Amino acid sequence: MISYLNWFMGIIYALWALEHLGISFHHGLVGVAGIGTVYAKPSYKGANGGAFEEFKDMCKDLNTRRKPMASIFICWPIGYNRCRALEKVLESIRVSCRNMPHGCTESLNYSKKLDHEKTCKYAPCSCPHPDCNYVGLPKSLYTHFAAQHSRSSTQFRFNYGFPISLDNSQTRVFLQEKTESILFILNRSFEPLGSFVNVMCIAPTSSKREFSYELTAKDGFSSIKLKTIAESTPQWITQPPVKKCVLVPNDFITSAGQLKLEVTIWKERESPISSSRCSSLLQTPK
Repeated sequence: MISYLNWFMGIIYALWALEHLGISFHHGLVGVAGIGTVYAKPSYKGANGGAFEEFKDMCKDLNTRRKPMASIFICWPIGYNRCRALEKVLESIRVSCRNMPHGCTESLNYSKKLDHEKTCKYAPCSCPHPDCNYVGLPKSLYTHFAAQHSRSSTQFRFNYGFPISLDNSQTRVFLQEKTESILFILNRSFEPLGSFVNVMCIAPTSSKREFSYELTAKDGFSSIKLKTIAESTPQWITQPPVKKCVLVPNDFITSAGQLKLEVTIWKERESPISSSRCSSLLQTPK
């Protein structure tokens, strides 16, 4: 009897709260309207009857929407009995990809949403320029950057080397490729022994495009060279946690306090190095 009551009350509370969240039922499916949070954890046993584990995070959202009664009902403890009927309801929920404002039209089972968004081709990127809040698809971002921030960038062409000079405290250089509308950033972070330097591509982390580059620092007859693939990031941050970089010793800094580099970025599939090859070489005269 208790199990039946738990099951019945669970269904009532859940449907009532879902209705207040803007979820409507039609043709055997559940359509979600205006929910920004993903509730995609599988339904297992929990203190609120199995599937109610799904709704714990909804309490905050309900309170934010000024629906405290829904929050009370949905978080109300109803026992430790698994509610398979409610799990079936959850399995029928269809949600939109969070990238819908940028063009994605996928309607997904709630449990598949996170996996889809990891590879969604409509994932936006943020403008890397300081104090700019623009967010858009990579090509739109490039158009925005070229129109608003081109004076603060260095333009280049794939497969051609170009020089870069960084001042004493400079941490980045924006790089605009002229022919294919791709944005890159040369990053620099400071360490006691020198500077870590690398190049990153502004693109979704799911991007399958690979751009290799060669970065060289020279000091007289000595040089340090890095050949690798540019990592992708949708949002540039100060001193990003990169895996592929080169340490340029302080001895390579000129008397004027500048770090001079030679950079070549190759067009996709035209690289002289493979995606698995990464080398950092210190070369000295024999």
